[in-house]
Amino acid sequence: MIGVLEAFTQLIPQLLKDNRSVELGDLGTFSLHISAEGVDSEELVTRHRIKKSTIAFRPGKRVKQDIARVDYRKIPKK
Repeated sequence: MIGVLEAFTQLIPQLLKDNRSVELGDLGTFSLHISAEGVDSEELVTRHRIKKSTIAFRPGKRVKQDIARVDYRKIPKK
């Protein structure tokens, strides 16, 4: 299991850099999102206009359903 997770930590960033989403079945999907400065023409679009990039995770349907059923309660102080 640890070997698989270590491989994921190397493979996922590479795929995201190549502008690919990483779908992990029922678990969900990783994708890369950027925010950039707006410009008036295509000629002004450059990588220097990018303000930030973030990795987004969209959980799969099953994960969303399981999380929706979480029972929250206050833990008493000791």
